Formats: sequence, C-alpha cells, structure tokens
Amino acid sequence: MSPNIVQRCQTFSTESMEKIRFWRESKYYLEMILEEAQMGNSKYPAGVVEKLKNSFYVDNCLTSLQTETELHEFIQVAKDVMLERKFDLRGIREIRLASKPENWHYVPGSINPADLPSRGCSVRQLSETEWWHGPPWLYYPSDTWPRSEFSVNEEEVLKEKRKEIVSSMNCMARLLKINFWRTLPAVVLSRTLVTLTQQEVATALRPLYFAVHPDLFYRFPKEKEINENSLKQMNYYLETILENKSTDPVLLTFCLKNGTQNVDHSTSFKHVNIQLLGKDIHSLLYNILSTCHLSTDYLDDLQKSRPRQMKPKQFTTRTSSKSFHDQWWKEVRKTAEDIERCIWNEPDVDFRSWLINNTDKALHRLQMCQPLREETERLRNELREVHFLKDIVWNCGWGITHFRGCLQSFQRLVQQHPSQILPLKGRTLVFGRETGVSFEGHIILSSEDVRNNWLDVIQSVEQYDNLLRQIPKAEGALSEVLRGISVDHRKFQPTVMVQKYIQQLGKLTSALYKHRWVHGYPEDWPRRLCAFQLVVECESGPLMLSPTGQFIVPASCPALVLVDFIGKNMAEADQRLQFYSTMKKEERMLHAQCMAQLGLSALEKDDNITPDLMVQCCRRILRDAAALGPSLRGLRLRISHYYSVLQDGEICIPWNWNVTRR
Repeated sequence: MSPNIVQRCQTFSTESMEKIRFWRESKYYLEMILEEAQMGNSKYPAGVVEKLKNSFYVDNCLTSLQTETELHEFIQVAKDVMLERKFDLRGIREIRLASKPENWHYVPGSINPADLPSRGCSVRQLSETEWWHGPPWLYYPSDTWPRSEFSVNEEEVLKEKRKEIVSSMNCMARLLKINFWRTLPAVVLSRTLVTLTQQEVATALRPLYFAVHPDLFYRFPKEKEINENSLKQMNYYLETILENKSTDPVLLTFCLKNGTQNVDHSTSFKHVNIQLLGKDIHSLLYNILSTCHLSTDYLDDLQKSRPRQMKPKQFTTRTSSKSFHDQWWKEVRKTAEDIERCIWNEPDVDFRSWLINNTDKALHRLQMCQPLREETERLRNELREVHFLKDIVWNCGWGITHFRGCLQSFQRLVQQHPSQILPLKGRTLVFGRETGVSFEGHIILSSEDVRNNWLDVIQSVEQYDNLLRQIPKAEGALSEVLRGISVDHRKFQPTVMVQKYIQQLGKLTSALYKHRWVHGYPEDWPRRLCAFQLVVECESGPLMLSPTGQFIVPASCPALVLVDFIGKNMAEADQRLQFYSTMKKEERMLHAQCMAQLGLSALEKDDNITPDLMVQCCRRILRDAAALGPSLRGLRLRISHYYSVLQDGEICIPWNWNVTRR
C-alpha cells in the first residue's frame, strides 16, 4: 500500500494522551497501526480494537487517494485492522453509538486553533500556527482540560458580520497611491543611495556588536535573549537589503548597559527601540548607531570618500507616465554608456609592472599575518584531533581573523560543555552563514550566531541522521524516473540544509513521475541517461547547463520544461562533460608545476574560475616563469577577475592578465 494512503489520516483521541505517549515517533495512532498492517507484522495490543472503536474519529483519510484501486486497498486494510466492519471509516456513527454525551466537551474558538481558518485569518498567521494539531492542552491529562459551557457570544457573532457598504467610500489609500505615482519621478531621479559592501556594513556595526553582544549579558538571561533576537532580525533585514530584495519593516529593541551601577551594585539597563524602514543602507546604519548613542565616524568617513551625489533634477508633478519612463530610460542609458566608456578608456594594467609595485606590500602583509595564520592552523588541527572531527572547514568569505575567532569561540564552548560535543565525532564541522546540517552530513555553524545557538544545533545533530539516510533513496528515485541520470552536486554550490534538500528532491520527482505517466519521454532519447549529471540546487532559480556540463535544475521547474531542456542540450552537455574532465586533469598538472617552478606559498582560485580559464592562466605564467618567478616567489596567489592585495597578504590577479612586450 502506498505511504500517501495513510499520510492524511487525522485522528483525535478522547483518551488521555499519557497512555499513548510512548508512540510519539508516530504522529497519529491509527497511522501507526495501518503501517504495521502494511508490513505484515502487526501485533495489536490488548483491547486495541475497542480503543479504536470508542476513542477515535477519522476524517479526511481519503483525500490523498488518487485511484479507485487505492481506495479499495485502503478500505480493505482498514477493515482488517478494525476486525471486520467493526469501525466505520467516517467514524461518526460508531462514535455516537459507543460514546456517552458526557465524554464530549465544548471548546470555545478562542482556545481552539483549529477554528482559525473558519474564523478568518491571514496567510502568514495560518502558516505559523499549527492549527491542525488541535489545542496544546490535548497532550495533558484529561482532568486538566478547560471546561466551558456552550453559549452564544453576541459580540463574537457581530464581529463576523460584513462591513457596511459605506466603508467602501473611504478612498484615502487610493488617493495616497495616486499621489505617490505623481511624485515618483522627482523622487527616483533626484535620489542616489549610498551603497556599501557587506564588509563595510560589518565594520560600521562593530560598535553595536561590542555594546549589545549576547555574550556580554550572560548574567542577565532576559536582556541576553532580547539582544540576541534583535541582532538576528537586524542581520536578516540588512542582508535582504544588500541583496536588493524587498522586506517588511522591523521594530528592534536593544538592551544597553548604562555604565553606572546602582547603590546595591546591580546593573541598570536602558531599552532602545529602533525602526528599520527603507532600502538606504547608509541611513539604516546611521539610524541604528545614533539611536544607541554610538560612534558614526566610520560612516561619515565612508560618505566623504564616496563620489558626490547628483544634483536633484527638477520635474513638474504633472509629468506624464510616458515622459517619465522616457526620461528614466534616458538616464539609465547615459549612465551605462558612461561606465562602458570609462572601462574601455581605462589603460590595460601591465601585470609585470603591477607585480613589481605591489610585491613588497604583499610580502609585508603576509609576514605580519603569518603568526595569525599559524595560530589558526594550530588551533584547527588541535580541535580536529582532540575531538576526533573529520575536518573543520571555513566557508564564510571573511578573512583569517574571523576564522580564528570562530575557532576560539568553539574551543570555549567545548571547555564549558565537553559531554555535549560527542555527537560531532567523525563529522565535518563547517563555519558558514547558516546553522544546521547540510545534505552532505556536515554540521554547519553560522559565524554570526552565539555559542548557545551552536550548542542547540549540536545537541540535535542525531535527529538529522534519519533524514540523511533518506537522501540516497530520494536521489535514487529521481535518477530512476529520469532513466538513470546521475544526481550529483556542484563543488561550490550554495549550502543546502538536509530537510530542504529532501523536500526539493521529492517535489521534482513527483512532477516527473506524473509527466512520464501522462506524456512519456521523447522517442529520440537514449534508453539510459547514465552519462549525464543533474543537480537540484534550490527551490526556484534559473534552469541552465553549467560550464561543467551539469543540468542545474530548480525544484519548482515544470517537468515539461525540464524534459524539453534536457532533450535540446544533451549534445552540448556531453561535450562540456568531456571537456571539463580533460581540463580538470590538466589543471592539476599545471597547478603542481606552478607551485614547484615559481616557489609559491599557495595557489588558489575563485569559485567562478572554471578549469579551462585556470589552465590558460597557468600556461601563460609558466611561459613567462623566468621573468615573473623572482617577483612571485613566496607569495600566496589567487586567480580571480581583478587585481588586489588582500589584508592577509594574498595577491589576486585576473586570469586574463596582460604583459606589455618590450
């Protein structure tokens, strides 16, 4: 019997939940019994038939049945479990016959979340409320349940009445919307936002972190929780703005120490409320810091270093929509042309000259950072060996200083809770931007979270093992429905948590099963697609063929579109896979030659540098090794798309660097 037959069974017991609490692994008692019957090893407890007959109401159990065959199969299994027609599938008749009126209790809607959909609520409230589980007091002994007399509340009844027609005459919102669109041209074209990078935002917020970090409030749990929640909301809001996405306004509350002690030597606090609104990142940061009476010198220096803003352009408020759009596109086109002109007129950088001018600076920074790098590596190896970790990976994008800080915080966590770290044995620990367990089984700790959040994740690691064991089966199902295509992963793909990954695989697999059943696959497809690779990377995104020949597929992609895309790009995918395999082998060989001949401390590349680009760059470096070798010896070199000397002494060069021939 298919699992979805019993998936939607909803049961509610009038017995005390204490008696069946040992079956907590199964959400619903009836679902567990049916699954046991399916496996053929059902051992019914004494009196189970009478309990099911008298204690359960089953509804909506047939909503997920797809065919008449499944319907008959479900009815047969249910009859077998209920001992030959002793239980009505709908349950109403048997409940009335077997139960007494005093066993039923009236529950007012105010304490019954199941009434939310019928009473009217927002989509967000519905999604955040577990209304299908019933009231929380169902899980307590029956003698503690609230008891109410049935009565009609006239006030509640009146709330459900529709509004009078007069209310529709209130057109203030419409007038505001019209006024907004009339003044939009002047606002859009006269305002230029100050853009900041993620590193600049973190630097600007450093005074706030030192003032409200939860670790500073370990003696004050209430204030610590307030600051921790506010920091999470603030970081999420700022990250959303930096990604140029829209988000709702947020009201934050921070607890700050006054700096003076009371007469009884207790610490006093002041609560600061901050409203985050808009997309101007500079104004948001200035508002946060100034409201907390913290230094804004860094922001002021950044604003002075930015180019001066354009003078506001004067527009009449009666500008038509057509003229506004024409003017807007004219400004955009002019800006794009100016940028393109600057790029083309910019003289090419001579790699050899740039290297000569920046080698000393890079070596100096490298030398200054070397003790820090050695200390970080020593601490990393010590934690890995002492606690039997498979590996510790830094995947956050920040520098070596932040990596050492995370390692030190983790070391203090281990010292405070040594027994709680045992679930990490034999696993890979990753410091990243999220917290959870990836589909690869890696334990990911966010570099922005505090140690208590890390501890919560580590303690719940074993709960994810069951999900991890489901991944091969889910990937195998997707592979089988697509004629044996290889379900793979990209090396540098964004981190995906295990629960989301399983959901994405299941969603795409279901869509393909339905498509294959209704439409089938094209006749010109080969019988097996084992030579091709498919990557399920996210819930929604572009459907594309990667430079390495992999089909990158979002989980929400329609099956018809995916099948058509695969059919049209099979030949190209095969060529790219073979080319990638060849280039990868040559890249490893050239990498070893560069390290040996040039005496580099390290040779790395950015994630977006494909093997063929790396091969081209390494070939040219080896060809000019005699001239470039003395300048590159001892350096840490990173192949990228730009020239730069990083704070830790690492040198970034573009893969297509130029040298002026003399």
